[in-house]
Amino acid sequence: MPTTLAGWLLGRRSTHPSSVSSWWTLFELWDPTALRHVGCVLDDGSYIAGHLSSWNTLGEDSPDRDLILTAPLTYRPAGTAEDRSYPASAVCISARRIVTMFVTYLDPATSAAVEKATEAVEEKAEQASAAVPAQVCGPDAPS
Repeated sequence: MPTTLAGWLLGRRSTHPSSVSSWWTLFELWDPTALRHVGCVLDDGSYIAGHLSSWNTLGEDSPDRDLILTAPLTYRPAGTAEDRSYPASAVCISARRIVTMFVTYLDPATSAAVEKATEAVEEKAEQASAAVPAQVCGPDAPS
């Protein structure tokens, strides 16, 4: 539906929320320039989160669509309380499995700086743990 005759002539149209999917509302309407961090509770009670990379833009809220999240990924198995970093670059999640979706809108510049700092801290932690000699336990341990 056009907002004005000039808008109609220039091809600009406003989109009524009733004509689009809830995903479109979350990912495009509310803050289209932000980096979107998405967390999903799945039907088995597990939780997975990451940065939104791609999503199916069907106009209807169909269970036959997917979204792709990219690193940093976190995962919480069903029945546990603590999120874990998941060592993958991306994950594809079927809408059929999603029970609840949380979206956080992040400033892309701030987000990149935080992500870079987090990677640096994780790298230093890995280097520090590699520098500590492994201890031998059991019957083969030196006395």
